[in-house]
Amino acid sequence: MRQNGRLRVRAVPVPELTPATVDAMWRLYRDHYDHVDRTSFDRDLSEKTLAFLGTDEGSAEVVGFSTALFYRHRHGGRWGSTSRATPSSTRAIGARRRCTAA
Repeated sequence: MRQNGRLRVRAVPVPELTPATVDAMWRLYRDHYDHVDRTSFDRDLSEKTLAFLGTDEGSAEVVGFSTALFYRHRHGGRWGSTSRATPSSTRAIGARRRCTAA
């Protein structure tokens, strides 16, 4: 399939990411940040809950991503949820893209 320049963003639980998708995410990260290594990238990703993947709608190529960690905590005898977004790589690569909700 050919790229069509339209961005599709979806949330994917980290354990459901395929090895090919993780490799594509690593390549984006490596190409946009200095002094990074694959071992640290993999370790950081494994600690996260969700990956927000930006893919080209036509080719399904990964063109950007971000990650988040969600966890539950107890405060004052009550359970709550907390999230921490971490900017792993939020770059969209290439031509301008129109975002479509997934």
